[in-house]
Amino acid sequence: LDKAFKLAPLHAGVLVARANLLMNTGRADDAKTMFSNVLKIAPSNQAALVGFGLTQLRQGEFSEAEQSFQAALKLNDSLRQARLGLASAQLLLKKYDEAYQEADQILQMDTKCGEAYGIQALAKLYLGDQKSLTIFNQKIKDAFNEKPNQPRLLLAWVAGLERAAQFEEAKNTPETLTAAKVMREQATTKIAEL
Repeated sequence: LDKAFKLAPLHAGVLVARANLLMNTGRADDAKTMFSNVLKIAPSNQAALVGFGLTQLRQGEFSEAEQSFQAALKLNDSLRQARLGLASAQLLLKKYDEAYQEADQILQMDTKCGEAYGIQALAKLYLGDQKSLTIFNQKIKDAFNEKPNQPRLLLAWVAGLERAAQFEEAKNTPETLTAAKVMREQATTKIAEL
């Protein structure tokens, strides 16, 4: 990659490859600069827009990341990574319904996308009402079916069990108190797995 960069320092494909390498090795600032340089040369480079959005996400620039992913999707609405990035940005911006819908569009393209199920699960978990928790439970199971051994999703499942247990305790009947106890035992088991 260094050799290609020396031979073609302004080639968008080389710059994008190099920027992706920088991002994947923890050099987000350098990657962001390089993606920005690509976009100056080729403003409609889809890979650069997606990569730029990913670096913005990693740096906590969620609104800016949302805009980068939307720009990429205007050029090509079937970019899976752009849709995942957009849904993630929306989730972090507390636009839970939009994130859920964006993940649903991904699942229409790829029914086995564990990340999209995970985004849907988190969107429902963050909404926090009882109906949303029911959907959360199904989506988290779908996510694990497609992508087992995901520590963040396992932790989300624990949080969902705790929230559901709180709803059950609030009802304060012997049955619901027992159900809350069972949920907390499941949460403890999942923490042990984690």
